[in-house]
Amino acid sequence: FGFSGGCAERLPQLLSVFAMGVLLYRLLLHASGSIGKQCLVSAFFLSPTTLAIATNCYAEPFMALCLLAGWEAVRNGSDDWSGWFFAGAAGWFKNEGGLFFLFLWLSIRICRGKKSASFRGLVLGALLPTIWFFGSRISGARLFDYAPMWTPDLQKCLLAGKAMAGEMFARPWETAFFYPLLATGYFMRLVGARTRLTSSDSVFLCFIAFCLLSFAGIYGLSTADDFSWHLHSSLDRLLWLPAVLGWCFLWNTGNPQSSGAFPV
Repeated sequence: FGFSGGCAERLPQLLSVFAMGVLLYRLLLHASGSIGKQCLVSAFFLSPTTLAIATNCYAEPFMALCLLAGWEAVRNGSDDWSGWFFAGAAGWFKNEGGLFFLFLWLSIRICRGKKSASFRGLVLGALLPTIWFFGSRISGARLFDYAPMWTPDLQKCLLAGKAMAGEMFARPWETAFFYPLLATGYFMRLVGARTRLTSSDSVFLCFIAFCLLSFAGIYGLSTADDFSWHLHSSLDRLLWLPAVLGWCFLWNTGNPQSSGAFPV
């Protein structure tokens, strides 16, 4: 604290930059052996959204690191308790991290069965974030500008869905064209019937479906005075994290039986 010059000064602000640097290093390792993949990763980390997240002290780099560490531990089908613990740690940094962890666990359980995603793993990953969540509420913390979960506004959900489609396909450079490449890659595979969807492909498609549906639902609960500002000031960061994990899901490093969805 003293060396940094005070809280929120100098070195503490570089923590998210450091986390983003580690994340870049890990993704480059996943892309090793392919210049095309490495160029996509580099373009992704030079995009305006990624640079803003890294330099404005956002929590997303830490969430992504936790989820990536968890995925790397359980991707081969093992119900590794440490993997679920690290994936659940995303919930320490932000409420959305807990949702991403839950979606990852659900996706693996649905696509690979209970042996790959046991309830023990769910409890291990969710335990500390859940304690923090309820502990903070008991201490008086509140989540402002959101309606109760059972009262979503359908019109806002539809507006959020429209905005997500625009962000993914009308502004694709924000994620280095991840979402258009995703859609194109799977379309080519399904139409050409070249190969079946791999286990990792199925897990990721399930994961991203959960994410997109939940994003629309979360915005449907917004009671912010300026809904348009709330939507467009946070949507790019929400779509950023599934894209980060997507490179690793779909390239499926460590599984020689998978060629991935991207034709790169």
